[in-house]
Amino acid sequence: MQIDELSASAPDAPLGADLCIVGSGPAGLTLARELSGSGHDVLVLESGLVEPDAFADALDEIEVVGGPRVLDQRLVRSRILGGTSHIWSGRVAALDAIDYRRRDWVPGSGWPIQQEVVQQYLPRTTEHLGAIVADNHAPGFVRAVAGRTPDPTGSGLGRYAWSLSRDALDPSESMRFGRRALREPLPGVRVLTGATVTRIATDEHGLTHVEATGRDGVVRTVATRFAVLAAGGIENARLLLAALPDAPDPDGPIGRSLMDHLRGPIAVYEPRHHGRLQRRFGDRYLLGGRATPGYALSAEVQAEERLLNCAIWLFAIPRADDPWTALAAARRAPAAAAAAAVRHPLLLAEGAFRMVVRRRAPVRLLERLELHAIVEQQPDPANRITLSDRVDALGMPISRIASRVGGLERLTVRRTAERFVALCRTRGVPAPALLPFVTDDAAPFDLPDVAHPMGATRMAATPDAGVVDPDCAVFGVPGLFVAGSSVFPTGGHANPTQTIVALAVRLADHLKGLLAAVS
Repeated sequence: MQIDELSASAPDAPLGADLCIVGSGPAGLTLARELSGSGHDVLVLESGLVEPDAFADALDEIEVVGGPRVLDQRLVRSRILGGTSHIWSGRVAALDAIDYRRRDWVPGSGWPIQQEVVQQYLPRTTEHLGAIVADNHAPGFVRAVAGRTPDPTGSGLGRYAWSLSRDALDPSESMRFGRRALREPLPGVRVLTGATVTRIATDEHGLTHVEATGRDGVVRTVATRFAVLAAGGIENARLLLAALPDAPDPDGPIGRSLMDHLRGPIAVYEPRHHGRLQRRFGDRYLLGGRATPGYALSAEVQAEERLLNCAIWLFAIPRADDPWTALAAARRAPAAAAAAAVRHPLLLAEGAFRMVVRRRAPVRLLERLELHAIVEQQPDPANRITLSDRVDALGMPISRIASRVGGLERLTVRRTAERFVALCRTRGVPAPALLPFVTDDAAPFDLPDVAHPMGATRMAATPDAGVVDPDCAVFGVPGLFVAGSSVFPTGGHANPTQTIVALAVRLADHLKGLLAAVS
């Protein structure tokens, strides 16, 4: 695949493609890979470079006007070839059936497409993601990962399992889309880095061209039949508001109903139970990869108690003297690894047995063992992205974000935690101590956003309810599409990347048909 920096080309050099993709994260590069070799010219515009870059990072600056949010965007977003896959944790999970349905207790819920539509594309996501299973809901997979975790029958919880992405050339790493792009030939695909889209031009017929500004400050025109915004959950809305001169009413749906996942520790275990709990809840090595067991709130309980979707799992924080941590760093510190092996031979022997024979993660020396939760945020039109009065180095208004967490998220976490504690006590398993904010409404709700921005260009059946139609086409702008989590009407508890990729594969199929029709 040809990769060049935009500013290296002559200012008046003609640029054009049958399809222009804005952004090279999981959505953008999945589209490019699916369309490679199709006989159509595909141009990917990436604002960042091949390596992390301070100038590009600064373009991600945000302004927060409501509710706490991570301000250092380098921790949660990556403006680089490969997008946020450069730093993602690699969790692969599909949305639950209830996430697609209209729930009368969740205003704004309901997708205009159903689970079955997205589900048919899940098998095609595995190669893009380096996933070990297409559908993590498959009963055989869930049972295999669950192992000796307590049977949740009657608890209102159901077993759940996350698989972890891995790069075929480096299984210790999650799939890094940018790194793969550098080594992968993709006929018909060209990537321009340092190319920040600053205008989306239209006429009465729809999209006419895209304008990209290089790091040299020169604006270059890209003629294209179709364009897809795949720049991320925040940036897609910002581009529609700032770069589309004839954008719909600024008080309309663009930027509204911004959601994220709220994730973090909700309980902690006593140190004396660390070993026993790791042996019961440890990760499973399966199908050449790794998977994590946990639980999720059942659809029946969600409906009965009018709650959101939520999942939980055990999260271990190793001690500084943990021998497995030392072994993982053996290349950099061989002496420390050898010393750790001498100090903890039995722990290493047990761990080796667990990994080789039982295909389970080793027991480690822990600083803390926590119960973590991830809960969906309900769509609220007041949670939104607008444009600030401040501009970035290229003259684009930065994103102003207002997002507050309501009482339903707090209640959902509490009820999920309470059900898990009751399950543990019923099954004779050590129960964790819930953190104060889980049980005390007066305490600040201490679950931060987790860099899964969704919903600000939501998919809907009609323009008054959303920004894109069920084919991800922008209402009122023929030729312009959006890919990524920003089109999600609701987010469930599942990490969004697999659904992002499934929708990108589906959009690629749709675009192939459109491109063939105009060829």
